Amino acid sequence: MITYCSSLTGLERFFAVCAAVGGITLLIRIVLMLLGAEGSDIADADFADADLADTAATADAGFRVISLQGITSFFMMFGLVGLALSRQSQAPAPLSVAGGVGAGLLAMIVIAQLFRAMTKLQSDGTLNMRSAVGQTGTVYLTVKPRSGGKVSVVVQGRLCVLNAVTEGDTPIPTGEAIKVDKVIDGRTLVVSRLDSREYEDAS
Repeated sequence: MITYCSSLTGLERFFAVCAAVGGITLLIRIVLMLLGAEGSDIADADFADADLADTAATADAGFRVISLQGITSFFMMFGLVGLALSRQSQAPAPLSVAGGVGAGLLAMIVIAQLFRAMTKLQSDGTLNMRSAVGQTGTVYLTVKPRSGGKVSVVVQGRLCVLNAVTEGDTPIPTGEAIKVDKVIDGRTLVVSRLDSREYEDAS
């Protein structure tokens, strides 16, 4: 390996460094994404609210061509193709650089589409708040007309504690049965009180 590196020209070493740095960084990025380090696992109300509010922005940023993964993929392919052209094909330096740049730009587009697909796969598990409408649950923290509270509701098979308000003038105390009437701001439930008979029927 040392002998091979010592036989490289200055330009070829530059290509090799770009390929190594770009490839390793991109690999780490993909592994972290597959492990869920950039995904979401909604387990409580605060995390759920933050995730739902930021999902669109994260998705948009995630698959832009000019992004961390795009830049690392550019350097990886720039280095690999440039080194191959210079070392194997004995192409002149300008042609090697041009070929590397072209391959890098193509790689940026391909990787952007790949991460777009991966982001969509991750977002499939995101909590859809609108599916909570019509569901019943109980008050976790007293729900007040203006300041709001929290309710415990099963949404998409998961028991979630979510922000909630009531349109009535009377607060709904902790432990009371409620029904979700609608969703406002994409992340806050509007709930109403249920009597015991209605709750039993809904259950």
